[in-house]
Amino acid sequence: QYNVSILFNKGQNMKVYLGDLRYITVGRHSSYMPIAIGYIASYAKSQLGDDVSFTLHADPDKMVAAIERDRPDVVAFSNYCWNAELSRVVGRHAKKLNPDVIIIAGGPEFPTNPDEIADYLAYRDEVSFYIYNYEAEVAFTAILTELQNGTTQDRMKTSPPLGVTCRDAFGQVNRGEAPKERLKDMDIIPSPILSGMMDPFLSGDFMPFLETTRGCPYACTFCVQGNAWYNKVYGFSTDRVKEELEYFGTRMTNFPDVPLCISDSNFGMFKRDLETAEAISD
Repeated sequence: QYNVSILFNKGQNMKVYLGDLRYITVGRHSSYMPIAIGYIASYAKSQLGDDVSFTLHADPDKMVAAIERDRPDVVAFSNYCWNAELSRVVGRHAKKLNPDVIIIAGGPEFPTNPDEIADYLAYRDEVSFYIYNYEAEVAFTAILTELQNGTTQDRMKTSPPLGVTCRDAFGQVNRGEAPKERLKDMDIIPSPILSGMMDPFLSGDFMPFLETTRGCPYACTFCVQGNAWYNKVYGFSTDRVKEELEYFGTRMTNFPDVPLCISDSNFGMFKRDLETAEAISD
């Protein structure tokens, strides 16, 4: 077990790398812009300020090279069934280079049974903290805030923040309480599109990707948003969505064959979606 005592303080820059990694063989197995980690980084930056820097990665080779070169303090992964093993390999490599690095993972690739959770975290012993089933923006920022305030990794593992699961130095699984409510004012997450954070993924190699709403009133068991936590639908403001579409449009004119993707579970459910569709047409 690692005995991590590294401390961060206000004024000390913390380097955070986030990866939504894709296998690269012939082409790329997923060409969606990694918007999820964009929202997470954008929200965290708005709360933590310039003491923390964020870098986004989709290419595993480039992320490994950057980790070897820069030795970030925190490495985080958007974890799905299709890239969990890839994230594991990169995370273990980062841990080998620097045993003090803090590895955070989040996403639906995570069991719900307590015994299976213990096995999962034991197998992925490089993972310091796992965020499951709740909006990661708040929980991720809470972890970084604790670190910034001087809390050690070992101490945080004994009493993790809301929505965070971890395994402490004794193999005990500890879980933070479930958050009491979701984000309702979605615009509290600054747009990673309008800030330019997603510009590296507007080169024609990725499909522009955004949310206009989050949540779903249905309860399909195959879908993570079928969970009761997401049964209310909250949206970003229509004016913001229009600005994001305009931002995409002016930067993708040289790539007319690249589709626009919207991650809403039920686009077309609300009257506002017609206004968004008209903005897309424009």
